Amino acid sequence: MDVRSIRGNSAISDHFLVRVKIHFRISVEKQRRNSGKKRINRDILKTDVVKLNQDRLIEELQRINQESDINNTWEKVEQVIEDTSERILGNTQKEKKQNMQVNKEKQKKTLRMARRLREKQRVTEVENNNNKNNIKAFFEKIKNVKTGYRPKTLMIRKDDGTIITDKGKIAN
Repeated sequence: MDVRSIRGNSAISDHFLVRVKIHFRISVEKQRRNSGKKRINRDILKTDVVKLNQDRLIEELQRINQESDINNTWEKVEQVIEDTSERILGNTQKEKKQNMQVNKEKQKKTLRMARRLREKQRVTEVENNNNKNNIKAFFEKIKNVKTGYRPKTLMIRKDDGTIITDKGKIAN
């Protein structure tokens, strides 16, 4: 927190203005999605290893006794499927975010390079106009560099609140 007292421009009053700057920090807690579940290596599904182990899975599913409680039966089926998939297929690590980070960095770099190239082209245009004694174009380019891009207004609001977009009606 930054607190300062500022004198006013009035000589009549002996009060001071107090200016306070408060800095807030919002704590961000990362969400843990699927933290308990492991990722299965799905690339192995394309090979013949799965076909060979399919019989094992069917045998283990048939060994489960059907009980009167369907929830217990379902939990056993789920556990057998998870165990066999982990044993046969294995687990993988998540790499997608790293690739996305690399892509973001590449995009930023290409945008930076394009911005620098555009600035160099502007500077060379200004220098060429100065060297050729083209004063009007020289000062126009300098003005464009100073002010930046300003889009033209293509809409106007009437007194009654309606918006006009037609160029002919705007001019009238």
